[in-house]
Amino acid sequence: MVDRTSEKERIDKMTEATMKVARGDYSVQVELSGQNDEFDSLAMGLNMMIDDIRASEQSLHLQNEFLNSVLDSLSHPFYVI
Repeated sequence: MVDRTSEKERIDKMTEATMKVARGDYSVQVELSGQNDEFDSLAMGLNMMIDDIRASEQSLHLQNEFLNSVLDSLSHPFYVI
């Protein structure tokens, strides 16, 4: 018989991680149970998406820093319309 409590707990953990990501906390990772079932597949997919979001955010941050440094180094002001 399948333990419904553990399934619910696993879903709750994934939901909690998803909510943290939605609030901008990309430090979360969903722990795999090692059961190699659909829940582990879903957790692995969530972790991969979180990693992609984290990498994209870091890339955007670096690009923003670069653009700000370029703008700060200009000797003449310019306007973008």
